[in-house]
Amino acid sequence: MSTLLGGGPRLSAAGLATLADVPGVRNVYLEVWLSMHEDLEKKWREFFQERCAYLGEDIIEKSVAMLGQILHRYLKSGLADTNFSKGLASGNLYTYRQRLAEMLLYDRLVRDGFQLRSKDEGPDFIASKGGKTVCIELTTPEPGSQVAASNVEIQSRLYPDPEDALAYMNDCLLRVTGSLREKKSQIQRWNNKGVLASGDVVVIVVNEANLWPEDLCLVGHGDPLKGQSGEPLVLEAAYGRFIRFWRLSESGSVVSEQWKHHLSTFSRKPAPIPLGAFIGTDWSEVSGFMSMNLREEYVANIAIYSGVIDGSVTVHNDNADNPLASGLVRTANCFRGKDIIKSPIGVAPDLG
Repeated sequence: MSTLLGGGPRLSAAGLATLADVPGVRNVYLEVWLSMHEDLEKKWREFFQERCAYLGEDIIEKSVAMLGQILHRYLKSGLADTNFSKGLASGNLYTYRQRLAEMLLYDRLVRDGFQLRSKDEGPDFIASKGGKTVCIELTTPEPGSQVAASNVEIQSRLYPDPEDALAYMNDCLLRVTGSLREKKSQIQRWNNKGVLASGDVVVIVVNEANLWPEDLCLVGHGDPLKGQSGEPLVLEAAYGRFIRFWRLSESGSVVSEQWKHHLSTFSRKPAPIPLGAFIGTDWSEVSGFMSMNLREEYVANIAIYSGVIDGSVTVHNDNADNPLASGLVRTANCFRGKDIIKSPIGVAPDLG
């Protein structure tokens, strides 16, 4: 089986083995690649053939090859931690998805023009572009039994019971808020140990892949996961739940949408998790939350659209000690402005 590496020619496993044995060329990342690439290609191909067969063999093969390219570049970059390869080859779906998201986030940031580095301890990536730097930490929430069951039961998605649908959305939001809370504690530990400096801009990226149904293909999907309000879950986590209401414009001819926030709390052991993280100053060390879908279909969008149609959204913390420059990471942007929340607009990043 041949594999496309980087932007260069296709090399067979035997060809890679020969290259790895050349004096001065042998590298750890090539050895890792040789040990895992065939199993991963099979896994990726099965994913696309099972869920995205309508894309056709050409797009599927391009997608599989592109995943191979990204893996090759990520291993070669030296940014992957020591557990990356083991986790990506793991038979545990959740562990695999965490590691896959890391390499896809790496690719997403590189395509956005960032220079990346990392340290032995600290955020996943330290990303620099245009003289500005942002520390990016990734989290991939685990679905839990409620979400997993809802994702499998097709009839409940086609004909949802209102109470079941509400429970599903609440559980998804709980998974996101719980994951964010854990990352906040980690960031505070880094601050206490001096791993992060006082002027660092820190963003938490929430990969929603595990919260989406396993049997649905997300190719062409342009929106982040929505909550009760119809707005992204990360926006609800940042500024509380939302109430939708309507009013006539001053002219009386146009109905406009308004947003107001209110706080609520989810129960979760050992302590309740409040919504509205960014309304006060308790999260001032976090500059924003970012929502992304970092699953296998990420590359299919690139193959089809010659760009990333990923619906990424950044929710900015107005009370951050170090605000994130709007537009630094090319996503839709959300801010809190008095009593009005600016709704994000799903746009494709300009990747050139």
